Parts: sequence; C-alpha cells; structure tokens
Amino acid sequence: MTRKLAVLAAVLPLLLFTPPAFAQSGEIGELHDALSLTPAQEMAWRSYRAALAPDPYSAARRKAAQALLPTVPTPQRIALVDAQMQADLDAIRKQGEAVKAFYAALDPVQKRVFDAQTAPKPNEPPGSGPQP
Repeated sequence: MTRKLAVLAAVLPLLLFTPPAFAQSGEIGELHDALSLTPAQEMAWRSYRAALAPDPYSAARRKAAQALLPTVPTPQRIALVDAQMQADLDAIRKQGEAVKAFYAALDPVQKRVFDAQTAPKPNEPPGSGPQP
C-alpha cells in the first residue's frame, strides 16, 4: 500500500498539470494546413479536434482534487487520486480513439505528415510536446 501511495504521489502532479498543449497551440492549425485535407476529410478533422479540446469540467475537477488532497485522510486521498487517474485514462482512451479514427481517414502521404508533425521531439520531456 505504501508503494502504491508513493507511485500515485509521484504521478499525481503530472496528471493534474499536463494540459493537452498540442490541442491548444497554433501547431494544430499548422498540422491542418500541412495535411491538405479534402472536403470529405474535414468532418473527420472536426471530430478529431473536438475530441482533443480541453474539457473545462476536467480542469475544474483537477483543481478541486488538488485542493482537497491535503485535507482528507490517506485512504480517501488514494481513492481521490485513483478516481482522477481513472478519469484521465478514460479521457486518454477517448482521445486515442478519435486519433485512430481520424488517422484512418488519411491517405498514406497525409499519414506520414501526421506522424512527423505529432511525434515527440528528441530529448523532449514526456507530456511537454505535441500530442496527437
């Protein structure tokens, strides 16, 4: 149990403060332009963008969890962290499905462009670079 708490304590700050930077940056517009999407692919693009859009409820939930953590006993803290991690995992899975659906709509050249533009840069810390 102590090891689980230590792992959760180490991971929690990453979960609470890692926004989907790529979705919020100008890079997503550059990706759109570089892909040269056909009119038929635009609907898939809009679905992809919607899935990557920051969820205001998620940010509020993270902020509330962060404020609550110091005030609750350890078992509740673990439950709170576990619930937040599950919510984050659910969001990641939803985004992953949207990425796969959009990727499937691309032609081979567009897939290479997408891969190149969304790949992490060398020596880039996890969670700080473009996220598909």
